[in-house]
Amino acid sequence: MKLSCDRAALLEGIHAVQKAVTSRSTLQILGNLLLETREGGRLGLVAYDLEIGIETSVPANVERTGALTIPARVLSDVVAILPEAPVTISVDDRHVTEITCARSRYELHGLPAEEFPRLPQIEGGVSVRVSGDVMSRLIRETRFASSADDPRKVLTGILTIIQDSELQFVATDGYRLAWSREGIGHEVQERYEAIVPARAYGEVARLIPSGEVDVGIVLSDAQVRFTIGNTSVQSRLIEGEYPNWERVIPASHNKSLIISVEDLRAAAKRVSVVAREDGNKVVLDGSPERLVLSARSQVVGQAQEDLGVRFDGEPIVIGFNSRYLLQAMEVIDSEEVQLELKESDNPGVLKPVGRDNYVCLLMPMGVGQS
Repeated sequence: MKLSCDRAALLEGIHAVQKAVTSRSTLQILGNLLLETREGGRLGLVAYDLEIGIETSVPANVERTGALTIPARVLSDVVAILPEAPVTISVDDRHVTEITCARSRYELHGLPAEEFPRLPQIEGGVSVRVSGDVMSRLIRETRFASSADDPRKVLTGILTIIQDSELQFVATDGYRLAWSREGIGHEVQERYEAIVPARAYGEVARLIPSGEVDVGIVLSDAQVRFTIGNTSVQSRLIEGEYPNWERVIPASHNKSLIISVEDLRAAAKRVSVVAREDGNKVVLDGSPERLVLSARSQVVGQAQEDLGVRFDGEPIVIGFNSRYLLQAMEVIDSEEVQLELKESDNPGVLKPVGRDNYVCLLMPMGVGQS
């Protein structure tokens, strides 16, 4: 294999795929990137940790076709410090890779491309396209509520539902739940459900550029593939039964308050300084025209914030995890938020004012004295 390409484009391609490289596997080759020439004068780059694979391609002047794998970290470090000049990559029969750029020259030891595991083929299922803005919003509004590490693997994923002309995301870790939906502009004939690893959606969000772009989704029984321009993210789906999330969301409420998102976010952030010393518990004391946020710690002391609200219903005192409340407020993009409540031992439901396609549910914490 021998080719040359733009150094900046090559580095961008490496950065796009290397999050799917693993250093924890006993298989040395999973720490490598697969480099292969492709039709149309392009260099393909692939990383795959047997769960998530990312591939992309960059323009290249190909003199001799071929493929091999190179340690990802070394290749990234080398290309990052090369001067701004064309990069030439040449591979011999012993899988030794010569990289030259201006007056710089490196020899890196690779492994045969034949040893690199190939991403599974996706057969059947459904294929849809959504705008990058819609995909980014759905991920942002739900991913924070998934579990980072839970024995119940389904909680580390995002339930993805394609039905009629809508795409729905649901995420929960058992303590909070986020549900967001958005139209996709065209209708599908059947309902499709899959649990996609939240980590895969994190990579998709990272790769969506600013500006108008579409994201292609191909969903089968075992795999999902997202395509953004020349780059794609493919992931194995999580097996198992997702919790009955629709039953968790309260069907009614008898108390409601509407408050500025920025005011609630800022107040929650300030009281969290004390709340983190008491299991992150923040107490909300709601009554007509007034909401008091407070936190107390026997070690640190106490904090209190007094906010103006529009309140409907009987007064209530309820506790929430301040970190969960803050994370919910960070993703709500409206000027005001509505908090629907029932009793102090029932979940609270946050909804952006002016939107009916997003819900964030928070389980309550006890409000006894610390």
